[in-house]
Amino acid sequence: MYKYQVSQMNKTFIFFFLLLSSILFAQKKYHFDYAFSVKESYKLNDQKFNSVFLVSSSNNNFNLYAHNSKDSLNFSMHFIDQDGVSINSKMSKTDFYNAEIISNTCTEVFRYKNHFIEKGTEYKFINYSDTIINDTSYYHYAIKSNKKLNYQKRKKIVSTHFIVDKLTPNFLPFTYFATIYETWKISKIIPNGIPKIIYFIDANGEKTGSMEITKIKVDKYVTIPNECDFTRKDIEDNLSKILKKAKFRSDYPSINY
Repeated sequence: MYKYQVSQMNKTFIFFFLLLSSILFAQKKYHFDYAFSVKESYKLNDQKFNSVFLVSSSNNNFNLYAHNSKDSLNFSMHFIDQDGVSINSKMSKTDFYNAEIISNTCTEVFRYKNHFIEKGTEYKFINYSDTIINDTSYYHYAIKSNKKLNYQKRKKIVSTHFIVDKLTPNFLPFTYFATIYETWKISKIIPNGIPKIIYFIDANGEKTGSMEITKIKVDKYVTIPNECDFTRKDIEDNLSKILKKAKFRSDYPSINY
């Protein structure tokens, strides 16, 4: 009888331990099935550097951007989920390339406030005739401002052109910036596909920069703890109550783009 009671107690303990562990260590996972190795060049200050995007072919409302930190051994990483989460962190390049899972703590996770939601109506997509590179045909489209030319010149607004692989029709458009994503949500007239080249044209018709992209198939994850998943309404509501009560809403870390 005693052995039976001990056995039952052990089972109960294990059950509650596993339950507690699942609550404490529950995480949200973002899956990436492609990496974009990017050669970036910009006219301003004659900048040239390499970077990496982690992207999902089936979900274009989040991505991770990694670029050189102040030293050559580490990446500075910036993750955005347009639904309300941002991550700023650093990682050695060796670990970044080798890791299957990039884990983050709540100290690296921020509430993301998308101030470009209304900007989607200020831009438009334009589809152009196909571009031929080395006898291969690519889609060509651009996102442009609807504002008057003088306004674009004054605000230094550029048009972003995409040269896109036709053989990747299941890959959603690469909406790496909030304005592009919001415009795409309103007007889904552009074709799917992985970009080969992205370049920028200013209001004077001059090229200001470009991104040359090499696609790499990967199987990686980014994780965040559930308690700082600001895409969840219960987390956001609870945070708002705490901030309102404490009267330091402006002191809480948030990322605005």
